[in-house]
Amino acid sequence: MKKTSFFLLYAIIALCFSCFNESADNFPNPSAPLPNGVPTEIGTPIGLPVSKEIGPEGGILELENGKIQLTFPSGTLSQTVSVKVQPLSQTLELGIGIPFELDLGGTSLKKPIELTFHYGEEDVFGSGVDFIHLAQQDDNKIWKAKRNLTVNQSAKTIKGTISHPGRWTFFASAKIKPGLKSIGPSETLDLEIVGYEYELSLRNDPKKQDLLAPLVPPVRIQPALVSQWLIDGRPSGSNPARGSLGFVNNDLTLARYTAPPSVPNQPTVMVSAELFLGKEKFILISSIAIENKNRFSVGNYTFSDPEVLIGLAGNTLTISMWKSINNELQASLAFIIPDYKGIGSYNFSTSTQGGVELISDQISLESIAYDENLKPYFNGSITITESSTQPGGMISGTISGTLYQKKEINNLISYIPYDVEAKFSGTFTP
Repeated sequence: MKKTSFFLLYAIIALCFSCFNESADNFPNPSAPLPNGVPTEIGTPIGLPVSKEIGPEGGILELENGKIQLTFPSGTLSQTVSVKVQPLSQTLELGIGIPFELDLGGTSLKKPIELTFHYGEEDVFGSGVDFIHLAQQDDNKIWKAKRNLTVNQSAKTIKGTISHPGRWTFFASAKIKPGLKSIGPSETLDLEIVGYEYELSLRNDPKKQDLLAPLVPPVRIQPALVSQWLIDGRPSGSNPARGSLGFVNNDLTLARYTAPPSVPNQPTVMVSAELFLGKEKFILISSIAIENKNRFSVGNYTFSDPEVLIGLAGNTLTISMWKSINNELQASLAFIIPDYKGIGSYNFSTSTQGGVELISDQISLESIAYDENLKPYFNGSITITESSTQPGGMISGTISGTLYQKKEINNLISYIPYDVEAKFSGTFTP
């Protein structure tokens, strides 16, 4: 199954946006003084530090199998030093990759260290390379941002410099949250654009590129900075098979994506937002995988990606699933929970019951059967794992148990058991 390249789509959309560079400067210059910054916890060590003896001739030290590379040019150190780099847990919101603490044992640097980040798709989902920056955490636990970085999209590298030891990390100054998510057919997903607004306002000021600006927690950005949202580089509605977009309270910073009713042939959908920053436009991209979260099986029969209809009338929940091939119904499943109370488990009973019909084999199965004394017996339950109270919200869960096929031969009634499993997720209608 084909998968859209994140970077290819990013390049195509960026090319389309380049023709809009004459837009008005709608992002204000940074106010003075600088923000005070908000302290965050120091990350806890992850594993053992990476160490290496590096002398005046220079050397290279790598983290995460080369994903992060520190290059000491010749003359950076005046003597041989045991350089230690300790990976840390991430404490900066919108942080990217593994933070680290550089320890030079008290030795000062004669030249800056070159820091290279070899990024992958998973690192920039929700954001973009234009929004990746470097930050250092000071002795007051406040992160301060550094913008003067060099991006090489062909080599997929971001380079900057470090002029002193301490705690460092890369981060995104703007991002769609979530940047990477999988949802089922017909499910909805809210997408929010957040960022460090003061940091964003510095990007067009060449005099502020080396300014270490303290960071405060990111917030939802100004709606005026958002021009439009796209699905796979096209306006919503251009291809319903790829889903649709709407906005919560008409706020362009909070979009709501609705997946198509079935898994498309190309299941990864790229939802992008176009941002105005100064006289330029930039894009943020969120990658959404549409996955088959609905299926049911009866004995040796399995039905993947069925249609799902969930209804809620008063306290009665109905769950219907059906599978068609070439517009011909192959199988259907239906259950009812008359005293529905949301998330929880509901055992099969004379009231909580259902059945399955396999059309092609003319088999009809029910959750209630009877013993030789005509006493009902059941085996199974419905477990609700997600339950929304709003129309259009998601209700998800599983069904597991035994259904029985009624057989009557020579006036003798018997019930043949079949194991049944189902997984369902869908929006409910009142």
